[in-house]
Amino acid sequence: MESENAVNHPECNNDLWQYMLAIYQRRGVKAELLALQAQGFNVLILLSLCWLSSTKRDLNSNQLNALISQVDDSLMSEFRSWRNRIKHAPVFHQMYKKALDLELGLEQLAVSQLYGYLITESLDESEHDNLQSLLNRYSELINLPASDKFANLLAAIHY
Repeated sequence: MESENAVNHPECNNDLWQYMLAIYQRRGVKAELLALQAQGFNVLILLSLCWLSSTKRDLNSNQLNALISQVDDSLMSEFRSWRNRIKHAPVFHQMYKKALDLELGLEQLAVSQLYGYLITESLDESEHDNLQSLLNRYSELINLPASDKFANLLAAIHY
């Protein structure tokens, strides 16, 4: 999710996408998100939850389930796996760069879907920082124990 490679689809350029680009550039955030992704978490969902918390909004369990279902991670995972296989093959250098751009475009379209869902849902307001709670509930819903997995992400984001 590198901003210099960002695909500029006007319909995809929204507050959530801009927030994600800004947060992803913060020192330490990228590494933490990729580590969580390797454990099975979806980076776009994680960043969406960060955005919701930063805007003092909350999701109930049904809304969180619906948010998760907005992203079909299987296609993205397969594409990312293929891209990583060609990453270090010099003959595929140009193809790899194009694959990065395509992946970013797919992410931007997925964020557009997430944003569309979030702005049409009637979300609860939160008077306090609820990010840890949102992350823990997400972790439970996808059957990945949270424990202290989010501590470094929370520190990198500096809420």
